Amino acid sequence: MKKIFAVVLILSLMFSFAACGLGGGGNGDVQGFEIKSEEEVMSNLSTCWIEMTITGGDGTDNTSTSIIIAENDKAVYVDYEGEASLYVKSQQAYYSIVDGQKTLIYQGEDAESYAEMGKSYLALYTMGFASLGDTDTFLPKGIENVAGRKCAKYAFELNLVVYKLSYAFWFDFDTGICMKQELAGSAEGESGFYAYEVTKLQLSNVNLDQFINLPTVNPEA
Repeated sequence: MKKIFAVVLILSLMFSFAACGLGGGGNGDVQGFEIKSEEEVMSNLSTCWIEMTITGGDGTDNTSTSIIIAENDKAVYVDYEGEASLYVKSQQAYYSIVDGQKTLIYQGEDAESYAEMGKSYLALYTMGFASLGDTDTFLPKGIENVAGRKCAKYAFELNLVVYKLSYAFWFDFDTGICMKQELAGSAEGESGFYAYEVTKLQLSNVNLDQFINLPTVNPEA
C-alpha cells in the first residue's frame, strides 16, 4: 500500500515538472470555458460555504474525510471531521468549537495566521491543475455536472510500461473552482487512488452567526 502511494507521488512530481507540451486535441467540447488564475478563483470564494469529501486507498482499504470551509465578512469557519474552529475577524480571535461552545486559542497575528492556513488549504483544493502552472498538459474531455454545477472536465494519462498514472479535474464554468479531482496510479500489481469532490457549494448569503454567537468558555476552567 505504501509502495503504490510512493509511486503515485513520484509519478505526480515527474508529471508536474516534465510533462509540458502534451496537450492539444482532446475529445471533449468545453467551448466557452477558460482556466482562471488563483487570484480570480479566490476572489470568487471571498464569501463561500464549501463541503468536500476526500477519499483515498487501494480499492479495498480506503479512507474518507469530510471537510467544511466557510467564510463571510465576519468570520472563517473550518470543520475537519467534526473538529471545528472559528476565526472572528473583528476580534482577530481564533477559537476551537467543542460541544456547542467556543474556546479562545489564539488572538492577534497568530490567530490570523491560522485562519490564513485554513484558506490556503481551500486554495490548494479548488485550484486544481492550474496550480501546477502547466494547463496545456491536460486534454478537454467534455462537460459534466458536479454538485449540480456545470463543469468542464480535463484529464491526462501517463503509461510507462509497468507504471500507470491518470489525472482528472472538473472545473466550475462560472467561478473556475475545481469541483472534483481524481488521481489514480498502478505499479507492479498494486494500485491506489486519491479523490476530492465538492458536495455543496454556496457563494452567497453565508451566515456564520450561529458559530460566532456560541458561548465562550475559559480554557482554564
